[in-house]
Amino acid sequence: MRPGEIRACSACSKAKRKCDKQLPSCQRCQDKNIKCNYSAQPSVFVYGVDIDQSHGGDSMANMSVEAYALCPNSELNLLGGDILGITDMSPGVLHPSMADLQSAWFLTPETWTVHERESVSLSAATPTVLHRMIRKTQAWLQEWVCTGSNAFIHSQLYKTQLPGCIQDTFMAASSYLSRTPETEEMIFRIIDERSCQLVRSKEHCNELVQDPFESMSRLHALLMYQIIRLFDGEIRQKHLARKHIPLLRSWASEMLQCTAEAARNGNLLASNRVADLDSPMGEPSTADQEKLLWHAWILSESVRRTWIVSQSVGAISTILLDGRVECPGGLMFTTRKGVWEAKSALSWIKLCAERNVGFMHRNEIGRILSETSPGEVNDLGHMMLELDFGLDVMERWGVDINQPL
Repeated sequence: MRPGEIRACSACSKAKRKCDKQLPSCQRCQDKNIKCNYSAQPSVFVYGVDIDQSHGGDSMANMSVEAYALCPNSELNLLGGDILGITDMSPGVLHPSMADLQSAWFLTPETWTVHERESVSLSAATPTVLHRMIRKTQAWLQEWVCTGSNAFIHSQLYKTQLPGCIQDTFMAASSYLSRTPETEEMIFRIIDERSCQLVRSKEHCNELVQDPFESMSRLHALLMYQIIRLFDGEIRQKHLARKHIPLLRSWASEMLQCTAEAARNGNLLASNRVADLDSPMGEPSTADQEKLLWHAWILSESVRRTWIVSQSVGAISTILLDGRVECPGGLMFTTRKGVWEAKSALSWIKLCAERNVGFMHRNEIGRILSETSPGEVNDLGHMMLELDFGLDVMERWGVDINQPL
């Protein structure tokens, strides 16, 4: 069962009959003229339970005390490993092993593949749309300085470790946003020097960075400098930043490559530098398993979003500066509003269980326009939809395009 999918109604479940799951009443209940009830999603989740099917409706008796405590409902609604998209759950276990967790829906190899963009039914990005995207990325820069997070930097990402390059960039961005005419020249000199220093430090590393966290933090720093310098309007800064557009793209590709490899070999889950676990030694507890999975998603989703924004900034700059249209391809990301903003592992898991999180490839996001409302889609989803389909389509969908970004 996919997260958010409706289960069979109570009557069909009790009779062990197939339910067509129609709302407000399934066809079987209508034919029998009986009340049709659909059980609400439980507030807590069982990852996996060893149940003797021969006991039928008395399966509750075969559950462990811990499993019963996690599923107190009178009707047994077991959510197996599929609650988190774990497709090859080890049989006969209450909680998934580390190997099981590595097969979660956002860690599978195909989710890291960059596909060419499909041009069918896509609108050519107009200058108005491109400049709206510039204002949006500038707003994300300000949001990061004010709150410590934005659409591609998660609030938990640098909570445990704060790399030096991020510290430098944060201070430079803060100074930039509070600049005055008297301090502007000095602040741009600082940004110029810090940006060049960042590039030089990477050039001294001859080998490809194998740590996704380190690779992403460097890219975040370069991306923030590029947003400031490319989109500020100061001619000299644009000229200097233009030279770093190829670097922005290549660093994004390196980050994606090493993250995909870390997901494949298990290091993204087992050696996640975002995680701060309660029991670091031995097999992780249930709470730690939830944290591990959430933090692995935070890191992987941050990588995907950072790749998307970096490539978009590079593409927009190339169009406006050189008149050339370059399409770097598309990647999967989470489009449902609220999932990125979840404040804890438990609330994130609940969201994944109770609704479709909209984890899809950019080539698929057009179906959002017919399946969901604007209020259900996050900022990055709105940005990609606007780039791909234009303002007219967004306005017909119900977006107030005159609202400040």
